[in-house]
Amino acid sequence: RTPTDAKSWTNLAASLLIILAGGTVYAFGAYSEALKRKLHLTQVQLELAALCGNLGNYLGTAGFFYDRYGAVASAKFGATLIGLGYGLQWLLCVYFESDHAIEFLCVFCFVWGHGSGYLDCAAIG
Repeated sequence: RTPTDAKSWTNLAASLLIILAGGTVYAFGAYSEALKRKLHLTQVQLELAALCGNLGNYLGTAGFFYDRYGAVASAKFGATLIGLGYGLQWLLCVYFESDHAIEFLCVFCFVWGHGSGYLDCAAIG
């Protein structure tokens, strides 16, 4: 094996992990029922949060960022946004009991979804 082969396999493995993390936006349904119960959301509110995650994912700015800064910067930025979005959702569920949880949840889902778009670009590009 040549060093180029090893690098190719490493890049493939990294891309698969990145796309797996970026694809979590499509797994919202896996935990949405628990989120609905914990935050006392209606089905319409839950669907609004899912919509915000999808809007963040498909906003389109990730491609411009990728073109300017490349795959590594896109992956780092996307991972930061996903971590921030998920982290804030967790904090919301654990420490925040309010009738206004949906407003915060929508923002956090948008941030998490937006990060997914950056990871998608980094892995595919």
